[in-house]
Amino acid sequence: IFLSVFADYLRQKAFQPARLAVANEDALLARLVTIREGDTTREVSLADIQKDQVVLIRQGQMVPVDGQVLGGKAEIHDAALTGESKYQTKSEGDAILAGTMVESGSLEIKVLRAGKDTLLASVDRLVNRALLYTDKTNRFMDRFIRAYVSLVGIFALLVFAFFGQHTFWSSNATPLQSFQVALAVLLGACPLALVLPGPLPLYAGLLRAARGGVL
Repeated sequence: IFLSVFADYLRQKAFQPARLAVANEDALLARLVTIREGDTTREVSLADIQKDQVVLIRQGQMVPVDGQVLGGKAEIHDAALTGESKYQTKSEGDAILAGTMVESGSLEIKVLRAGKDTLLASVDRLVNRALLYTDKTNRFMDRFIRAYVSLVGIFALLVFAFFGQHTFWSSNATPLQSFQVALAVLLGACPLALVLPGPLPLYAGLLRAARGGVL
């Protein structure tokens, strides 16, 4: 039980940094965005943003859309997407992605992609897909262990049923002794040694990649 829980703990630790990195998408969906229409501005929810609209982003705000800078100049921080710690300068004509933070300056951005079409949303979907992903080795081990556990269970039942009917140690076994021997069979044949080698290298590699800023 400890080894099973430990393996699940490693899986959670491997994906937590990646999930935190893209958790901004949920926060983006709840916020209001300022758009410019001619000489006027108004606030709309992110869900109502349309392609080709012009979004105004000021210092300290997060860019909510993928787009192209139409005006202004700003230093942005895009570590949430790229892991890059250095600031980048964005000005007219530059592409910019949702999830980047404007550290100084302000920008007018033409919307190219919004909501679930942004790169940030795509990364979020990839991470969630990775949570359900099992490689070829793990899939084989899962199939093998299901068959293996079934055979061990059947064998343990046979031991329990027939152990008391035979004289193994020159004496008939009681039902309790039969149960103890069947339990020993289950314990000795427990396939945890087969369960862990498959996922552990995968989770360890993901964890190292997450710490290195790859995820």
